[in-house]
Amino acid sequence: EEHDSFRDIAEKMVDVKDKEIAKLLDEKDNLQRTMHARPQ
Repeated sequence: EEHDSFRDIAEKMVDVKDKEIAKLLDEKDNLQRTMHARPQ
């Protein structure tokens, strides 16, 4: 019982981190596009 709840918490934390990482990668892509689009 306790083991299951711990795993649920761990999975939720991983999901949150995955979302944070995806958001950071999107921001990085957007920043790179902005840098490339800027005239030299």
